[in-house]
Amino acid sequence: MNWQPTAEGHEFRIEDGRGVVLARQDDTGMTAYIPHIEDSEGTTLDQFTDGFRTFEEAAVYAEVGLKRFPSGAAALTKSLAAAVDLCLQTLPETLQPAHRLRLENLRNWLHNAADAHVGPLLDENWQAFAFDWSIDGYEFTAPTPYGRAVIIEHPAQRSQFKIGAAARYEWRITHETGAMYESPGTTLEFEEAEHEIRTMLARLDDPALTTPEPIVYTLAISKRYLPEEESALVRVRLDHILSRLQDEL
Repeated sequence: MNWQPTAEGHEFRIEDGRGVVLARQDDTGMTAYIPHIEDSEGTTLDQFTDGFRTFEEAAVYAEVGLKRFPSGAAALTKSLAAAVDLCLQTLPETLQPAHRLRLENLRNWLHNAADAHVGPLLDENWQAFAFDWSIDGYEFTAPTPYGRAVIIEHPAQRSQFKIGAAARYEWRITHETGAMYESPGTTLEFEEAEHEIRTMLARLDDPALTTPEPIVYTLAISKRYLPEEESALVRVRLDHILSRLQDEL
């Protein structure tokens, strides 16, 4: 969807109507972006009275609202798929191939392709993966094909009121861009945390859209490679895709 500036704000026209985003300032000087949907005769069908903090959030709200029209639904799919395509274009070839395959699956899912999954399951025996741990205080780190594995030890807090307190471990995988695949909790054993990281690696190696965490990680990495001039609106569209997909998983 190609938003065009107008005297009243921005608009996007489809065959059946248009989406409009108005910019309004409140008494404090803050700008609120207010989206609304009109039919082909100019009748307002939907309006968000309080507004959004950014134009991009308001624009995507309007884009989603336009899907009530046949041409709007097609335009929404096209704009969301274009966001994924831009990620595919800007993703470095040096990344693990599962990231690219996952994005292709995401694009196919948007188009409701009969076969939404492309690419074979990459058959790597991650449970046999050997970590080369470096230790810095209570932090253990090791390189992996998907980023830096990190295990953080939280020593037991000694107290006269606690008997048998034990250390706990949290874990994550951190990409060089800063994107993180984080643990959902902690464990009592270092080896358990290590096992959980191997499970993360196996999930990342599978491009199928079966669990949300690998998708979140791939999209977080992809956002960091987007061109600055296009990233704001594309980021919000990617967030909408993720929200929609998580509702179905």
